Amino acid sequence: MKKIMSRARAFTRVDCLALVIVTACLASMVLAANVRTREIANRVECAANLKQMGNAFLLYANENRGLFPRVVSDYSGKVTFYTHPAKDKDDAEPADPFGKDAKPDTNDLTAAMFLLIRQEGLTGDVFVCPSTTDKVDDFAGKAVNQRMNFSSPYNLSYSIVNVYPTQDAIKNGYKTFITAFSSDFATAADLNPGADLLLKLTPTASAAEQAKGNSQNHMGDGQNVLFADGHVDFFRTPLCGVDHDNIYTYGDNEGFIGSPTTKKDSVLLPTAKERPAVADPTKIPGRARRSASTQPTTQTGIIGQKFAAPDGNYVRFVSQQMVDVHINGVTYNGVVYTGMNNQYMDARTVALQSSLPKRVVVGMQGNSVVLYFAPIVNQDGVINEIEDDNGVHYKLVVE
Repeated sequence: MKKIMSRARAFTRVDCLALVIVTACLASMVLAANVRTREIANRVECAANLKQMGNAFLLYANENRGLFPRVVSDYSGKVTFYTHPAKDKDDAEPADPFGKDAKPDTNDLTAAMFLLIRQEGLTGDVFVCPSTTDKVDDFAGKAVNQRMNFSSPYNLSYSIVNVYPTQDAIKNGYKTFITAFSSDFATAADLNPGADLLLKLTPTASAAEQAKGNSQNHMGDGQNVLFADGHVDFFRTPLCGVDHDNIYTYGDNEGFIGSPTTKKDSVLLPTAKERPAVADPTKIPGRARRSASTQPTTQTGIIGQKFAAPDGNYVRFVSQQMVDVHINGVTYNGVVYTGMNNQYMDARTVALQSSLPKRVVVGMQGNSVVLYFAPIVNQDGVINEIEDDNGVHYKLVVE
């Protein structure tokens, strides 16, 4: 009886090529999945930014007879952007966006948005979409009350409702009171792309055609939109306003920079066209945005601990919902620690979250001080210091 001997087939060049192709395909699939996952996380963080703006709109309105923030206006329909970030003279006196000296031009919409930083305590991070390469405004190293506008168009990733209507728009029912708008009226969104094809979009256009008018913040896939009642949704079309209104144009798609025409007409500005070409991105003022995806997730410790800065200021976590804050020689006890939507939350939970800088508001009776800070975690996953939005480190104090 003969034995039949089998011999293993040699690994050929064709096999090697097939292996390389399969490996490359798998690698590209994993990379695409990672990019998609990161973008989903960025959309969530972007929506949180807009929700914070919505809260700030309401706070500002409560303090200013129900009005949206705005600087000096003349009802001409003209809109300006990014004028006079600071005073002409470099001194320590506060800048006054409503003063007689150097101030933003009339009807400056970005200066109106900047009032949310000056008066409602939002940080520059809130105005930068994490899906973009925009930089967080560092205010040229000055206090925010010495600034009146964003330092660069690349410090702002969002567009807000045009709060400078003409007299004709007002006669047609348009009002600048935040409570005058319906819940489906868009008040802010990812940056208006300013693309000419937006002027041709109609509700009967195909989904593919409508998508061509989307903001470029999220690779043209759509935009987060803030509405007058404070909720945020993601839309894959700019025709998402009242009765399918195009939120990026005024009137019946008449143009981009102009007054709304009726009470249903959302006009979100500025557009991407207001951004000058930049040959060297490193010259853009500001700092890189802190990304939620880069924050460690294994974090421990904080309640009952004290974190002190070199200047003597400190934050002490004393309970699940309270902190004690000592700043500029004044101690505020039992301050409520708030999350990104101004909701009461567990202090430990908030401190360990990495989605946004956190906020502590103290001295609420007309003399408030707002602190933003984020945990810094060592390689063992332990929080031993926190950093505020000015880059000051509060280190753990052993008592």
